Amino acid sequence: TKGIVHSEHIDNYLLIDFIYRLKDRDNALMVVIEDMRPYNMRINDNVINTIKYIGQLEWRLGDLKINFRLVPRWEIKQWVFNKYRNVAVEDIKKKIDYAARKKSKKLEIEDDGRRRRESFAYVDDRIVEKAMRLWWGIKKPKVGHKVQFGLKTHGWPALAMATFYIESTDPSFLDQTAIS
Repeated sequence: TKGIVHSEHIDNYLLIDFIYRLKDRDNALMVVIEDMRPYNMRINDNVINTIKYIGQLEWRLGDLKINFRLVPRWEIKQWVFNKYRNVAVEDIKKKIDYAARKKSKKLEIEDDGRRRRESFAYVDDRIVEKAMRLWWGIKKPKVGHKVQFGLKTHGWPALAMATFYIESTDPSFLDQTAIS
């Protein structure tokens, strides 16, 4: 059976126990973690705490002999952009146009005709969600209903990370079941 078996939002303090229980079921467990890599962003307490937590995860998983891989967000964004270019470029063009209009109003100058080029740098969580809906065949729910598997906010990039890892390492795994 191809598809998602389980999706769950887990608080950080419960994550290691959850992973350890999964390891008991499957010794071939691979934990995929979004890595914080330098790119244009402000460093604030949340970013620092996330980096510290990733370090703790690396240490604990290594200590427990659990396989893990760190994947930077830009790799996921690039994969989504390349795989779902038609979906991504449409939304990216809108973002670029909106930014250009906002900038020209702010500076009160005319557009000089130059146009930014579409790239994976503009891929946001909305585009990632669209791509994952296409990949896994997850339909938008009717108004007032929850998304299949309870996916929301951070769940979509997490699903993209798992999907990227599976596709880039062992696509035949998708003929089995996946837990996100």
